[in-house]
Amino acid sequence: MKDKRAANRLLTLCQIVVGLAVAAGLGWIGTRLYGYAQARAGYRQIAGSYTAAQPSGAESQDTQAAGGLAVDFAALQAAYPDAVAWLQMDDLPDINYPVMQADDNNYYLRRAPDGTHSDPGSLFVDCANFGVTDPYVLIYGHHMQDGSMFAGLLNYQDEAFYREGSGCFTLYTPEGARRYQIFAVQFADDTSPLYTLGFVQDEAFDAFLQQAKAGSLYDTGVSVGAGDQVLSLSTCATVGGEGKLIVSAKYIGGE
Repeated sequence: MKDKRAANRLLTLCQIVVGLAVAAGLGWIGTRLYGYAQARAGYRQIAGSYTAAQPSGAESQDTQAAGGLAVDFAALQAAYPDAVAWLQMDDLPDINYPVMQADDNNYYLRRAPDGTHSDPGSLFVDCANFGVTDPYVLIYGHHMQDGSMFAGLLNYQDEAFYREGSGCFTLYTPEGARRYQIFAVQFADDTSPLYTLGFVQDEAFDAFLQQAKAGSLYDTGVSVGAGDQVLSLSTCATVGGEGKLIVSAKYIGGE
């Protein structure tokens, strides 16, 4: 009887431990989902406050337009001084975010544009870039489980998705709207040459771009050379952070 009572107590204890673990797990999931929802709502509010559909032919000193979007940079930068641009992708409407830049590449990894903690973080330009018109610019964003931030870039691994869309996006800046066309999509790791910055537009830069184009998952048919200004979008290839996906595009007009 004593052995049976002991076994029952052990079983009850195990059930309590399992129940607590399940409750803790569900609580963690709930907290994460709530955080994602808050972040999405925050970005919707920012977009609603500082961007608008641009009427045809209308443009002012503080609002720049291409592709139908106007960004009020005077107000945006007054609220978020680190905002340097706004990214809007033709084929991925959910990628419609302000782009930040800090003195290091860790600051906006887990911070919203206002500097508060946020698991999705912000899109941000590499701190080594002097501006978004450098010969080669890198913009980073998380691959979030809820599909937000740069998660949508993974669609470009499918050549059919690329062919069916425009393959273009717009980077809005205080000086004007800049249009880009994607010329390469590839998987990489942290040691990839694609994370090299500081180029000037010379033969070495041309060789770098030809290597980037040759490494694409498919031939986009878009040529690129040393005379082009290039911007790469980088995100994790998986939600878990294993590997990188890099989408590279060249400037095709605007400003």
